[in-house]
Amino acid sequence: MFVELPGRPARDPAPMLGDPRGTGRYQVVTAANVLAVGPILTHRFDRLVAMPAGCLGLEACRPDGSYAVAGAEFGLQLVADLARGALPLDLDEDGRLDLVVPGATGPHRWLVRQIDGTFRDDASPAFAWPGDVTALAAGDFDDDGHEELLVVLDGEVRLFRLPDGRLLDAGALTAPPGPHRLHVADVNADGRLEIALGDRLFQAASAGSCLRVVVKSRFDGPAYGASVRLTATVNGVPRTMLRVLDPGTGYGRPHEPVAHFGLGRNATLHSLSVRWPDGARTTLTGLTPDTVVVVPYPAD
Repeated sequence: MFVELPGRPARDPAPMLGDPRGTGRYQVVTAANVLAVGPILTHRFDRLVAMPAGCLGLEACRPDGSYAVAGAEFGLQLVADLARGALPLDLDEDGRLDLVVPGATGPHRWLVRQIDGTFRDDASPAFAWPGDVTALAAGDFDDDGHEELLVVLDGEVRLFRLPDGRLLDAGALTAPPGPHRLHVADVNADGRLEIALGDRLFQAASAGSCLRVVVKSRFDGPAYGASVRLTATVNGVPRTMLRVLDPGTGYGRPHEPVAHFGLGRNATLHSLSVRWPDGARTTLTGLTPDTVVVVPYPAD
């Protein structure tokens, strides 16, 4: 159940740009063709792209910064309907990044990463139904320990949850017709995620505590592309939750540079592991719910 908060957002939740420096080679890529970036195949900035023939392609980032074309061997040789963006996230909570790929004219897809590394479309009929998607976002808005998927679709905002392994429509937010800019962030600094939709602000009723993790790059900026894994016991169930600091490629969906973990009503935190795009790692223990943890880049 979402309620609209009074007033306009106090600040623009669009994140600052991450560290622009790099040591690898660069390739010229048309920005409109890049649907998503992140540690999809490796721990670096892999790219999901729309190929000229209307199919999806994956490009794995090599250690030297160049890209190796992949895709067919991962089961992505399907028509993408010239999608304008995609969202990498571990929605089924199996420790592997999946891909939410809206179709511009055809069905929307939830491409789930299988054990053998291939992707399979597991979109439910409620989610796959075609429509004009103008924005995508994900987050644990009610802090129950499970992320939700937010889709701006045909002038309305739909919320999808994943009970029993199927994406189900959980209702809509009231919003004026037409396209909207969508931002997800802790706008009012209360430790919970809000949804900024145009000039309106929404917040869900809280179902528990949370942990917020700020990861820094080598140059003390936001460590976009870093993956964050939290092992915890949530409501009596052992869990490993994965978040990626997403720079927000496609669909005009900039994210805050924070990994937000909902923890339900009763949680015991075991460890937090962070991996940077360059391969650096660190592990923290002794964490406490309802806190903000700042993780610096490991010292040499």
